[in-house]
Amino acid sequence: MIQQVDVFTSEFQKFQYSTKNKELSLKLAWKTWAGLIRVRYTMHRIIFLDINITKLYLPGMAPVKKAHKAKFSANQIVDAAFKILREKGPDAVVARAVANELGSSTMPIYSYIKSKELLIEALFKRALAVLYEYMTKKRTGDMWIDWGVGHVIFALEEPQLFKLIIREHSPADESRPHFKLWNTILEAAAKYPPFDGLTAEQIEMVMLRRYIFAKGLATHLSKAPKGFLSEAQITEMIQETSQALLDGAKSGTMTVV
Repeated sequence: MIQQVDVFTSEFQKFQYSTKNKELSLKLAWKTWAGLIRVRYTMHRIIFLDINITKLYLPGMAPVKKAHKAKFSANQIVDAAFKILREKGPDAVVARAVANELGSSTMPIYSYIKSKELLIEALFKRALAVLYEYMTKKRTGDMWIDWGVGHVIFALEEPQLFKLIIREHSPADESRPHFKLWNTILEAAAKYPPFDGLTAEQIEMVMLRRYIFAKGLATHLSKAPKGFLSEAQITEMIQETSQALLDGAKSGTMTVV
């Protein structure tokens, strides 16, 4: 039995519905923008077909609801991206990878994070927060020494985060997050007893030079074989270099630029 119905549709769809003893087969063939739908059925009961929303309604059967797209908060997206960053590095942080981590399409990613630059900036802030935790962890009981040792250990244990920080580092831009971290450390250094008697300029110069040393050591060891230096050896190097810089500043042999 063939029934022709005029409808407005632009898609070809095929639905098949099975019952215990009977089978309903509907074949929808698009003819024109207001073409004919040829409906073939072998079930002796009335059906209602809503073409506009492409849902099939049978007697006693509730309308099928469309599944809602998963929605995520900006924090959840950054969490997923941070996990990828830690495991695979900065270059692996792309919208598709983040969407896969969340089990989603890329649309929610673009809805909350307007550009990759903004996402990287959010990851940069999180990486700096982890670095700060490493630097402020008590290791030797000497605050300044612990900062340097923590910086190096961070590079060894979080190489991908360290890589991002190095890549995103822009010393001339005081609005960047790492500059705020630097200012926080400088404020704490002003109360460091061994720096008593030094001017603010001398303290900053000593801090900067020790930072350059620690960063260089961290960069070198991040590329060296695992276990190349022990934490005790790293601590000794940081202590000796820090003391030499401090002695130079107090003796007046260090030039303040």
